[in-house]
Amino acid sequence: MAEVLTGRDLDLFQELKRRQVLKPVSKEALEPRDGVLGFGCGDDRNGRMRDMCRFHVDLQDGVREEPKSFLFAWPGGPLALTPVSPLTGIIVSGNFMEEAFFTIKRMMHLGGFASFLLHAHYPCLAVEAAIGKDALFQTMNVLFAAKKCSKETLLEIPVAALCQFDLGGDDDKKSYYLDREYWNAAYPELLPYYK
Repeated sequence: MAEVLTGRDLDLFQELKRRQVLKPVSKEALEPRDGVLGFGCGDDRNGRMRDMCRFHVDLQDGVREEPKSFLFAWPGGPLALTPVSPLTGIIVSGNFMEEAFFTIKRMMHLGGFASFLLHAHYPCLAVEAAIGKDALFQTMNVLFAAKKCSKETLLEIPVAALCQFDLGGDDDKKSYYLDREYWNAAYPELLPYYK
C-alpha cells in the first residue's frame, strides 16, 4: 500500500505541476466568504484528513471573521461523484452518487454555503482498492469527471476541484487546484502515464 507519492506517480505529479495542471490554491478564487462546503476522503493516513480540515479553515482566514466549514468524508470522496467512477460497486454502492448529491444540495441550502469544493487526496486507499497503485493519471481523469458532474448537478454554484498530494513527512502534504484547460492541452502527451 503506497502512502506517499513515488515512482511514476511522483514523475506525473511533477509533470502536472510543470504543465500548470496543478496550480497553487487561491482562496479568493474559491469564494469562501460564505464558508466552505467540501467533499473529501476520510483516509487519515499520515494525518491527511486532519490536514484537509485545517486547510478548509485556513482558506477562510482574512475572508470571514469566524470560519464556517462543512466537510463530507467518504472513502474515495469526490471520486465517487461521477457515473464513470471506478469506485462504484467496489467502494460505494450504485446509488451513492444520487444520495450524496441529495445531501450535498440540502446542506448547501441549510448552511447557506455558496461554493462547493471537491477535495481528493493522493495516494488514496480507495483508489488503490478500485484501480491499483500508480493510478494518478486515472485519478485526475475521474476527478475532472466528478467536477463536471458536480457543476451539472449543482447549477449556479461555483465548483472547484482540489487534490492534496502526500510527499511524506508531517509537512509534506499540499493541496493544488486542478485546471481543466491545461489538463486538456497536456492530455495527449500525458497518456503514457495511463496505467
